[in-house]
Amino acid sequence: MEQPIQIVFDSLDASPAMEQQIREKSKKLERFFQHMTDATVIVSKNHKHHVKGNEFHVTIEVNVPGKKLVVSKDPGTHQRHEELLPTLNDAFNAMARQLEEYARKLRGEIKHHDMPPQGRVSRILPEEGYGFISLTDGREIYFHRNSVIGEGFNALTEGCAVRVVVDSEESDQGPQASTVEATGELKFVDDPNRLGSGR
Repeated sequence: MEQPIQIVFDSLDASPAMEQQIREKSKKLERFFQHMTDATVIVSKNHKHHVKGNEFHVTIEVNVPGKKLVVSKDPGTHQRHEELLPTLNDAFNAMARQLEEYARKLRGEIKHHDMPPQGRVSRILPEEGYGFISLTDGREIYFHRNSVIGEGFNALTEGCAVRVVVDSEESDQGPQASTVEATGELKFVDDPNRLGSGR
């Protein structure tokens, strides 16, 4: 990694032991992609009264040549996220998969039709910080504001064309996107009369 990793503890005290864990896990990411520019890991804790326990939220942002990869593990997605180490493991495993896929893409092992699916934002809840995407294959995918790259969550509107990376783990809302990026126009191939036909 060209730049030292940045570690941010939000709403909780920094832990030297946990910092060391994060640095070790970040170093292991280089096994999947050796040309990372920099990385940021943000660890926060949810103290809301209506949430049982103190659930952790981990966001990992990794810059690679020409792209930013983002993983966001939300509080409440799994019961085990009431402990920080399992949450870190989930987040770093998800990032490792993204880096491995990106490395394969650069090597030409992923064909054009295997590129990340596209769709349109079907619903968005700005105050809650999440929304849903209707993919061209008919699936509906949940996404969180921390998964949006490029111009960010606030730039998205209903009907906006996006491409996504679907996380292998589902959220409480069903299938979820680990990365969402706004694109130009696209055309739904299954039904030209649907919203987002490109006209």
